[in-house]
Amino acid sequence: MTPRALARRMAFALVLAGLLACDGKRVQPLASAARDGVEATTAAARLPPLPAPPPALIDPARHRGWHLDGRPTAATGFRLERGEVLDVLSVRVPWSAEQRSWALVPRDLDAATRRAALDSLPTPSPTAIEVPVRRLATTSTTELAHLDLLAASSAWIAHVGLKRVSTARLRDRIDAGEVAEVSAGGGSIDVERLLQAEPEVVLADFASRSQLDAIAAVERSGIAVVLMPTFLESSPLGRAEWLRVLGLLLDRETAANQAFERVDAAYRTRRDAIDRQVAARVASGVARPTVLSGAPFDGVWHVPGGETYPARLFADAGAAYAWRDDPSTRALPLDLERVVERATTATWWLWPGRWRTRAEIAASDTRLATFDAWGAGRVVGSDRRLNGLGGNDFWESGVARPDLILADLGTLFHGSLEAEGDADADAATASDLVFHRLLP
Repeated sequence: MTPRALARRMAFALVLAGLLACDGKRVQPLASAARDGVEATTAAARLPPLPAPPPALIDPARHRGWHLDGRPTAATGFRLERGEVLDVLSVRVPWSAEQRSWALVPRDLDAATRRAALDSLPTPSPTAIEVPVRRLATTSTTELAHLDLLAASSAWIAHVGLKRVSTARLRDRIDAGEVAEVSAGGGSIDVERLLQAEPEVVLADFASRSQLDAIAAVERSGIAVVLMPTFLESSPLGRAEWLRVLGLLLDRETAANQAFERVDAAYRTRRDAIDRQVAARVASGVARPTVLSGAPFDGVWHVPGGETYPARLFADAGAAYAWRDDPSTRALPLDLERVVERATTATWWLWPGRWRTRAEIAASDTRLATFDAWGAGRVVGSDRRLNGLGGNDFWESGVARPDLILADLGTLFHGSLEAEGDADADAATASDLVFHRLLP
């Protein structure tokens, strides 16, 4: 296999497994979806607002939204060390035991105090960043919904791949010519154009091999590059909690803490309600729904391991995932026969990759049409909110709002909570979904 083919297979497999909540694959534009009779909504449609959290769900052990030792409450990839004058943000480097650190220096700090505070830090000294950051560049859509939640879009001045952006207020800035396109094609960074945009900080969610050289060149120019590897988080709330990093950089920490608490409370409230609903059904003799995820590509089906982000979502949504007992935190490369052996009777089939209809699935391989979920019309895509240019809001707003993704899955698997006991509940679920749709 050529290196290019291998890279293409790996990239596709990671998206299918749901392990990278980043830009994802480019999907069919909205106009084509409508032409093919596939249900879709524009990503510009407003998301449901954040509900106010019940006071009982606020953890009194948290200090300013953090654990007392500086750890976030759900995420594992970053931490904060508080100081009298400045704070130090540390982020785990992907697939490494190393970490990178940045000293967050208040912009209005006088020079003498700043120097003394930086000199007091242990060596090697972290990179200094003045906060609030006034000019911010991004390389992935996964941070963009956070900017919108913090009402901080005015600081956003450059991005890699503007066509994939879905959030309405951010698209307004793009249309007004206020955000520079700094893509060199294929997700790579055009360093010259990025430097011309004059960002103070660049957020890099995933330092892929194709971007490493570009990121190094940006850092050599004196611009700070803050790592944002949200895809390493196996917890849906862990991915959402990287909102706090944006809050620190933009001096909107209070707003970030409040927004995350509301997402956290909404997610846990929905999860607990699903638990009660499923427990009642199981007690009455109704089995939990079973779930299969992903799709084969070039003869290999990369299914999420039992300790991955998709597996956590399926468990919180009250479903029995076919590989829930596997301890892997990454995708498992399996041939189709092994998937058929274990999951052909799954009640639901989620996130089938590039396919937009069940007919396309059957045309690709007739064995796939023997899956119970295919025959029952329970194949579900995550492309309900397309932006018409190839972007999918599942990889943008979905990162910031896992409560809405969980609500979608709960509605699909068990019917609307509000319609519990209604014989027509399943028929009404499609209109309740935010990010998902049943493939026709």
